[in-house]
Amino acid sequence: MKLKKAFLASVVLALICGIGCAEVQQQPVAASPAPKYCPLPSGYQMKSAVDTAKTTVRNCPDKLDAVFYALIEVGRNDPKPENREFIRDFLKEMSDDGVISPKYAEKLYRTHFHPKFQNLPDIRMAQLCEKYDEVLQQMQAELESKRMGLRDCAGEDYKLAAAESEFRRFNLLMIDLVKNQDYVNGSHNQW
Repeated sequence: MKLKKAFLASVVLALICGIGCAEVQQQPVAASPAPKYCPLPSGYQMKSAVDTAKTTVRNCPDKLDAVFYALIEVGRNDPKPENREFIRDFLKEMSDDGVISPKYAEKLYRTHFHPKFQNLPDIRMAQLCEKYDEVLQQMQAELESKRMGLRDCAGEDYKLAAAESEFRRFNLLMIDLVKNQDYVNGSHNQW
């Protein structure tokens, strides 16, 4: 009986070793692609920051907004009109290469670097009374963007002053419209 158990144990052991020593077919391992390198621009030199921005946006187009604001931060270190030009050329190149849409590139640029307001809602004058708070919030947000771009990055205070003046004029117009609800509703024509 001991002999049978020993024999049975050695057979089981041989089978286990045989299975363990059998040639195993290995599946080929596919190398995973290297992760994309997408650093945000930084430093004090706008030209090198724009070069970094181009590489980042080409590798990671979804980082465009973060890259754009990082370029504005670089420009804050040495505000001058050339910073605006570098950023404009960057956006144009990304648009020409099809990385971003021309419309979005223009919107980013004009919202931050043009004294005229770009993001006003498309509503009738009569609706301004109802949407005064909403329109005012949108204009204040755009004015803050213009401060970042025109003053902080490009050092163009005179252009920011023009934007602030336009903001005040439009705000006064909206206040007058709200106060003169009769005019907006057309009741001034009724005798």
